[in-house]
Amino acid sequence: MNINFKENLKGLFKYIFLGILLLGVLIFRVGLDGNLMFVGIGIIILLPFGIWLFIQNSKDKKAIENNKEEIQKLKKYGEKIIVNLENIPIKSNSWKEEVRHTSQYEDEVSSVNINYNLIELEIPYKGDSIRYSLHIDMDTTILKMHFAIKRETTLYIDLKDKNKNYLDLEFLER
Repeated sequence: MNINFKENLKGLFKYIFLGILLLGVLIFRVGLDGNLMFVGIGIIILLPFGIWLFIQNSKDKKAIENNKEEIQKLKKYGEKIIVNLENIPIKSNSWKEEVRHTSQYEDEVSSVNINYNLIELEIPYKGDSIRYSLHIDMDTTILKMHFAIKRETTLYIDLKDKNKNYLDLEFLER
């Protein structure tokens, strides 16, 4: 009950947020026809949203940078385990999804190929095992070709916490 209440409250705040944002845009737009008071009110309403957007953007950039730093630390100081990519089981599912593009004069329907690959690894580590699960959105044949060409990759494990690990699949991004 408590979780549902929080979700409803988040949804309510989201709609209030969007409503005030739209109101600020409308007031600003009305003021562009020559009424500077409306322009000022619109700017006052939109200014907190601009500040919030700037703060969120800088937080996202900082989180990405911290993630890159953590990966570099794992690569430098973590324990390295070679993972054989040739015999990894890949559970895959692919389908076509129709996407409608509407314009003023016509509707255009196109199909988009969706590829969903699930890779689940269980890697032995110091008498225990590390379960590693990841989703890769790539054509299954191309993914298998990348794995066959690369043959093996490295799993980096933090020496203090085995749950902090990084499987190096950067070769898929090239």
